[in-house]
Amino acid sequence: MPHDHTLGCACCGHAPKLGGTQEDNENMLDAIKLTLLDRFRQTPQQPVIFHGGTIHTMEAPASRTVEALGIANGVIVATGSFDEVQRKMAEEGFDAHERLLDGRTLMPGLIDPHMHILGSALNKGWNNVSAFDKQNLDPQYSWERLSAQIGEMLGNSQSQQYLLNDHDGSTAWFVGYGLDPSLMRDWPNINLGKMDSLWTGKIADRNIAILLVNASGHLRMSTAWPIKNCSTKAPAACWLKAKSPMP
Repeated sequence: MPHDHTLGCACCGHAPKLGGTQEDNENMLDAIKLTLLDRFRQTPQQPVIFHGGTIHTMEAPASRTVEALGIANGVIVATGSFDEVQRKMAEEGFDAHERLLDGRTLMPGLIDPHMHILGSALNKGWNNVSAFDKQNLDPQYSWERLSAQIGEMLGNSQSQQYLLNDHDGSTAWFVGYGLDPSLMRDWPNINLGKMDSLWTGKIADRNIAILLVNASGHLRMSTAWPIKNCSTKAPAACWLKAKSPMP
């Protein structure tokens, strides 16, 4: 599927240019680094050699393990056998103390630059419609099972706990996150007809809109009512309020 990168998307949008030239970019990045170093000052780190456990270096193409690892001033100075690391640390002028792992595992800290932080925060107020119960995959996950689940949630006396109010109070929204047709027993074609079959009628004299967010966060599916009505209203009329009980 072609992408227009002038706008970009959450996953593959190109990073904006910082300056007009490469030199401008480098100068600006240097200024950012200096600002960060000044803002988050680090105390001097005592040189240390870790050994006595499983040490993963996470080097490509496959992570290798080493007997020892030497660090000084926040930088990995040497990896390898204990004797090799001791020698290298001494050659670099570091008087390192030893840290025995006692059979434990040491590996680099992992940084995930692809976290959808805002989306993850927002879905705390949404309903889980994924294939998972905590870490367990539901082998019976299907559109039919999901439809029954949503119907049960909206059809009981506690349905208000699953709903969000819109800006003008005329509509209650059921917002589900984590939808993943690829994990369903049969991959369905989720069209408008399927969405509208999830719920008909009102709750507490309010129209019900259903919005399901794909697990990737890049795809959303809605019932027909909000599509028709939000297109004829000012956009503000379709905003969702913070989660609050239905009256």
